Amino acid sequence: MKKEYFLGLDIGTNSVGFAATDERYRLIKYKGEPVWGSHLFDEASQSADRRSFRTARRRLDRRQQRISLVDEIFAPEVSMVDKNFYIRKQESALWEEDKNPLIQDKTYFFAKDSGYSDRQYHEEYPTIHHLLCDMVNNTEKKFDIRLLNLAVDWLVAHRGHFLSDIGSDNIDKVLDFGTIYDEFQSYFDINGIERPWRRTEPEKVGEILKLKGINQKKHQLTELLYDGRVSSSDGYPFDKKELIAFLAGGKVKCSKLFRDYEQEEDISISISDDMEVILPQLGDYADLVAKMAAMYDWSVLSDIKGDSNYISEAKVRQYDIHKKDLGNLKAFVRKYAKDKYYVMFRASSKDLKNYTAYSYNLKSVKGNSYPKGKASAEEFYSFLKKELQLDKIEVEDCDREFYEDMMTRISEDTFLPKQVNTDNRVIPYQLYLSELKKILDNASAHYSFLNEKDAEGYVNKEKLVQIFKFRIPYFVGPLRTDNTKYGWMRRKTDGIIRPWNFNEKVDIDASEDAFINRMTNTCTYIPGEKVLPKWSVLYSKFTVLNEINNITVNSMPIEVEAKQGIYNELFCKNAKVSVKRITDYLISTGRMQPADTLGGLDITVKSSLKPIYEFRHLLNNKALNMSDVEKIVERCTYTEDKLRYKSWLKRNYSSLSEDDLKYIGKLNYKDFGRLSAYFLNDLKGVNKDTGEMGTIIHFLWETNDNLMQILSDRYTFMEEISKLRREYYTEHPLSLNEQMDDMGISNAVKRPVTRTLAVVDDIVSSIGYAPKKIFVEMA
Repeated sequence: MKKEYFLGLDIGTNSVGFAATDERYRLIKYKGEPVWGSHLFDEASQSADRRSFRTARRRLDRRQQRISLVDEIFAPEVSMVDKNFYIRKQESALWEEDKNPLIQDKTYFFAKDSGYSDRQYHEEYPTIHHLLCDMVNNTEKKFDIRLLNLAVDWLVAHRGHFLSDIGSDNIDKVLDFGTIYDEFQSYFDINGIERPWRRTEPEKVGEILKLKGINQKKHQLTELLYDGRVSSSDGYPFDKKELIAFLAGGKVKCSKLFRDYEQEEDISISISDDMEVILPQLGDYADLVAKMAAMYDWSVLSDIKGDSNYISEAKVRQYDIHKKDLGNLKAFVRKYAKDKYYVMFRASSKDLKNYTAYSYNLKSVKGNSYPKGKASAEEFYSFLKKELQLDKIEVEDCDREFYEDMMTRISEDTFLPKQVNTDNRVIPYQLYLSELKKILDNASAHYSFLNEKDAEGYVNKEKLVQIFKFRIPYFVGPLRTDNTKYGWMRRKTDGIIRPWNFNEKVDIDASEDAFINRMTNTCTYIPGEKVLPKWSVLYSKFTVLNEINNITVNSMPIEVEAKQGIYNELFCKNAKVSVKRITDYLISTGRMQPADTLGGLDITVKSSLKPIYEFRHLLNNKALNMSDVEKIVERCTYTEDKLRYKSWLKRNYSSLSEDDLKYIGKLNYKDFGRLSAYFLNDLKGVNKDTGEMGTIIHFLWETNDNLMQILSDRYTFMEEISKLRREYYTEHPLSLNEQMDDMGISNAVKRPVTRTLAVVDDIVSSIGYAPKKIFVEMA
């Protein structure tokens, strides 16, 4: 006879423990050995581990595509001057022996017999910014066509960031601190939070942020905004002292900066960190941090640009300062530490952080003694002070001015500035685009091909500008239609897609709709149903009710009417509701005494009716209804492109005033829930105790049961869900991997699942029949 047995499984990310017992929980044996053990395997790598490499590879490929398109336009003119120019340009980074043997003159860019040499080029233009600066400011000179080609190539390859949605022609607004400061202040207004400080003097705040030194900025901000003493932050959602410290550039803990910080890991952040890495970890606080980071980036950009008209002019000034600093430093070292000259400027080894490693000029390096990597300014300054013992040098009066200036600028990180550094990340594309347009305008007076039209009517000069500005929208995806697994683009017409004809060839709206349909996850309980945005009105109502339905007073559930009062009087009228507010409300309505104990809630209230609160004035004056709000929140959640989002608002809600459209355009909604509208508001179930029929959202409102209680045996919802799941998977049979993909399960979970099923199959095939029960423990 078959003896019933139980199977226990302990599933981890890189192991599966198992044990088979009889019904009295005693290990059973198979061929004399107890059926228990563990299966070990390598933990699966996350998709994110590969994503950064894939993103970098795609970015480089697209940069090369832009350069190829530029060269395609210039090629007819360049070939008349130098037919092998593009071959030499392509091979300029190769060793001599690796270059094309058919090219006789082994030069970098310019043929020896073409009237312009590499030597002339490097003497006249030590850096690419010298060339750009000359082309921007010299309107009369006819530059060599190859120089023009190199300049445009560099600009389309290094075009700056696209984070600002300000128009490319509005340079003043890009550089205006007041606009950025107003965006920061509006965060508090939109979220119904009191501004952290009353004063609004953006010019003074901007001047302070441009200062060097965290402590200095922190002190002056405190003086300006709080008269030298930060007021108490009790009850305020952000610690005001930490807010000032973060804005000044200090490192702060998220749990201290945000009083209601609820992420699993408490991380320390600073405003100069890589925001692409930091923001996804901050949840609802990401928008505030991004607006503060924008103020910091403005201060860095202002420091780079100074009073120059163009970025290239500022870079040339940096070059001149570096050149002057280097000459003075070399003279200083020869005079006060002659024996250190070699190790400071010539020596090279893997761990040496001298000027060779800082500048990364490796022409003088012999053998294989290359630096391990570029030395940062901080590492070089530390090496400089330690190696020369700068604090102990007795400086003569004639050198004291340079010495004091050097020490001050080392402390401010401005000594020996480099053109290429991490601060370049704050340069917006609008600044480089203004240089490109100026260069092309100047050159078009000397080169008629820039004003010529092609067969489709596009002017070459405008085509170059479009190449510079072009970015494939994220919602269009790969420009392919041959494989729906990796592409979803929708076309208007056939033909080659170029930056200048993109809008004529690609149906952007249809592609965006296809992207939305493709990327939306499905409901946890009902397959095939799309999840709701996290901040949709319906999902927000669910999260609030699911939380407040647990409230107890002295361990007894509150009345349903009291729960509904909390919902209507507190959540509908406040952006954020605290435990104290709920307590005060229950006391004020006589449903709780001051000595009573409130239970059922965490330390903080996690949910809110954010969309209802933020749209309340538009709902009250009938400008919008709940259906409109749902559509707007959904579109905002899906759309990262703010310009397209605002354009969509104007098309679909033209009856709203400009102020209302501007207000809605500033609202920010991200992330999705795990449940569908059908699950919450359409699926019908019956309360077996009362016979009442309704939806899940109905019972959440009319009772104090939470979702888990509603899905229990007291209701018929799980029976209906099981029926729907059987019907769905009968019509849409899926493999295990397809089911896990449909559920959005990560690689780290997929592998333990598949390995566990393999272990179970092995045990069942050995014993000959399935266990009566399976016990699972899984993180």
